[in-house]
Order: sequence, then C-alpha cells, then structure tokens
Amino acid sequence: MTRSPPWTPAEIDSAIALYLSFRVLEARGSPYVKAQFLREIIGAPTPANPEGNPEAPLINRSKGSVEAKLMNITAALQSIDRDDLSMASFGYVPLANMQAALKSRVAELVAGYELADLDRVLVRLASAA
Repeated sequence: MTRSPPWTPAEIDSAIALYLSFRVLEARGSPYVKAQFLREIIGAPTPANPEGNPEAPLINRSKGSVEAKLMNITAALQSIDRDDLSMASFGYVPLANMQAALKSRVAELVAGYELADLDRVLVRLASAA
C-alpha cells in the first residue's frame, strides 16, 4: 500500500478551518451538512458544481483522509486541554496518531481564543491562505 505524502501546511490549515467552521455552526445551532462541506473541500462533484472543483484546497486527499484529519484535530485539542472547542460529541472522536505539525498548528491557532472567538481564528486562517 502506498502512503500519501505528509499533509502540507496549507492542507493542515484548510482542515483546521473546516473543523472550526463546523464547531462555529454547532455553537450557533445552525443546520449544515458535513458531507456537503467535505465534497466541496476535496473538489468532488456537488449539485452546485457537477464538474467538481480542481482548485479545491484538499483536491489530492480522499474524504476518508480528511475525516481522519478532523478526528486528529479533536485529539490535538484534547491534548492541549481545549475540549471546549472539540467536535468529539458531534461525530469527530479523537484519533491520536497525528502529525506533530498538526498539533502545534492547532495549539498556535487557538491559543487565547474561546469558542465565541472562533470567527476571528477563521479570519486568521483565511488571511494566511
């Protein structure tokens, strides 16, 4: 079995942005469909874009790979005692085998921010892209 290359910093940021977007939506009680977001971020065809998006941020990653990375983000948050930002109770249980770069980037991005501040973290991620 061929292993995928390590996730790049840009891919890590895209996964963290997706995760935190889910958390913001959950905190607001806003309805959303995780599968739709996943299809969009990997560039898969969607009703709005039946051809798919070859420019999607995680075009080279599978849906399963992205979901595993989201579970890694839960584990990263738990490892830095930030269960308040976790999506564990919303389907992304911790998957602890993660890149060191992921854990450090999660810690860096959420340091000093609370759940109500996640919009500001998402703005930081968007400006870094």
